[in-house]
Formats: sequence, structure tokens, C-alpha cells
Amino acid sequence: MNRGAVILAGGAVALAAAGGLLMLAWPSDPASPGKPDPPAASAPATSPAATPRATPARPAEERRPARDAEPTPAPGKPRTTASLFVDSDVPGTTVFVNRVFKGEVPLRIDDLAPGSYQINLSPQGYESVALPVEVTAGEEKTVSWKFKEVRLNERIAAIHKHGMGSCSGTLSATPRGLAYETTHADAFLVPLTELEAFEVNYIEKNLRVRVPGGKTFNFSDPDGNADRLYLFHQNVEKARKRLKDGKRP
Repeated sequence: MNRGAVILAGGAVALAAAGGLLMLAWPSDPASPGKPDPPAASAPATSPAATPRATPARPAEERRPARDAEPTPAPGKPRTTASLFVDSDVPGTTVFVNRVFKGEVPLRIDDLAPGSYQINLSPQGYESVALPVEVTAGEEKTVSWKFKEVRLNERIAAIHKHGMGSCSGTLSATPRGLAYETTHADAFLVPLTELEAFEVNYIEKNLRVRVPGGKTFNFSDPDGNADRLYLFHQNVEKARKRLKDGKRP
């Protein structure tokens, strides 16, 4: 063996030895293959008592907001106002209290100061009415009016002028009919719809009535007051027309 080969062999041995020393000095990789992973830390056991329980859903009725309780008046303290309930047999009837619009029937008015009031009811297709009402503190009053019923209760003193002389008596009118009450033989009671004539002459201050059979009566006011005759005629005539239209008495 020559000298050069010996030198090359010695250099290779020296390099191998240096590589071995570097491998021993280099730190080992914990994640290197072949080594088992460290065991994972197990979660602490949970006590059954510490496990939260699900809250059951409440029924729909219990989830609704509670209504406000009705205010309870203080013991021994009386109400200082009144309540009024207004109604009629015609839907949509408007209600006015002392000429102030309040609404349509059926209507309840609370906190009404004690005193006198005028209630005006105005239904469509019927004549309005005005009703006086008196209320007191703590009172709950009802006012109702039936427009579909024929209301009539008229009464005046009258003199009947016949061929020879005259007789005095009372003219009255209700849904039952027109009546002349007198001690004379001319007394009568006739249904309103069966009158053959019912006319007033304001100038002559005369009310002419012809009953079935053709007998005619001429009535005048004992004091010569044509206004009383006229008003009586107007109220009775309105009732006659309603009865003819089929309205019930």
C-alpha cells in the first residue's frame, strides 16, 4: 500500500468519527416516528349533581302577560262619579250628551259627574229623540230606546161642533187608535190606520176627523189655541204613517 492511500483511509475514518459525535450531541425529536405519543390528559369526571337540567317549556296560557288587576276602591270611600250605558234597537245610532258627540250604541260612559244631562239619539232612517237623564254619584244607569216601535201617547181637550150645539171631551191617541172620550153619544175609538180623514186647518183652528162609515167630526180647542191642535195632529200623523209602513206598535 502506498502512502497516499493510507492518508485517504485515515481521512475517511476521521470524518465518520466526527459524524458520530454530532449525532450523539443533537437533541432527540419527541415527535419522531417510532416513539409513542404521551397520553392525553383525561377530562375530570363530572358529578351528576353538577349537570344542568333542561327547563320544561311553560304552557302557552302561562306565557301570556297577566292582566292588570281591577283597581279596588279604598274601603269606605264612595264613588264620586256615575256610569251611563246607552243603547237602541238601531245599530249605529249616534249618541250626544249635552250636544257633545260621544260615539255609537252600544256605548258606556264612565266618570260622569252627578247632575242632569240631555241624551240625544240619532239613528239613520228614524227621527231623533232627546231624553233627559239625571245621575247621582255611584250610580250605574241604563238608557235604551226602541225606534222600531211606534210610540204615541197624546191627549188634548177638545170640543166637537155638530149640527145643533156641541159637546166637550178629550181626544187621545195611542198605538191602539184615536179616541174621543165624552159623555155624549159621539164617543168613539178607531184604529189609526182606519181613519178615512185626519186633517188640521190651522187658519180655521179646526181638526177634521172622518171615521169608518162616513161620520165626520170637527174638533176645536176650548181656548181657541190652534197650536195644540196642530201639534196633536202632527204627532198622531207620524204614528199613522209608521203603522201603515208596517212598523209594530
